[in-house]
Amino acid sequence: MKKEKQKNIFFDLDGPLLDVSDRYYKVYSDFCFKTGLKPISKQKFWDRKRKEKTIIIPDSLKHTYRQYWLHHIEQYDNLLLDTPQKNVFAVLEKLKENYPLYLITLRNKRGNLLRQLEYLKLKKFFKKIFSQSPQSFDSKENWKIKAGVIQSFVQKEDVIVGDTATDINCGKNLKMKTLAITTGIKTRSILLVHKPDRIISNISMVPRILHTT
Repeated sequence: MKKEKQKNIFFDLDGPLLDVSDRYYKVYSDFCFKTGLKPISKQKFWDRKRKEKTIIIPDSLKHTYRQYWLHHIEQYDNLLLDTPQKNVFAVLEKLKENYPLYLITLRNKRGNLLRQLEYLKLKKFFKKIFSQSPQSFDSKENWKIKAGVIQSFVQKEDVIVGDTATDINCGKNLKMKTLAITTGIKTRSILLVHKPDRIISNISMVPRILHTT
């Protein structure tokens, strides 16, 4: 990598850096058990989530489910279920030698976020950690929140690595290079719809792409 390229690299957390599938499924399955529903398997749940298919909940319980999800998804005991994606530490260590790294995530509970990053030994890699509450967990306008949080820090040539339309649209509107990763919470076909600059299959591809841009 060429040291003169001092672009900033912004990472989304849930998906690109962390596997959140166990946490997401636990909140869903706990709700089912509490309300007498039979949960679908984790594989089916995660497949539907990644393909943006509606999770099957009776209409009479949908509002209750949304409220339950918002209340429990960031409880610290549930955050302990998240695990770093493969090769995350090696990649971040390598990137930090050449680029300022930033984290930008939509979380409601910043205290739990920072506690989780300390526990997972991820906090040390980032120059600054940006977090903001989302408009709602599935809002198509959440990209505006992300963009608003980081816009004063973004420079020409900066890069955002994410796994959703929120990340891609945030980057595009701030004139950033957008790298969409398929190990997160959306499938490749979903990401293609939003036209990121590159789609990558794993986090290890990031240093190589930056070296050639």
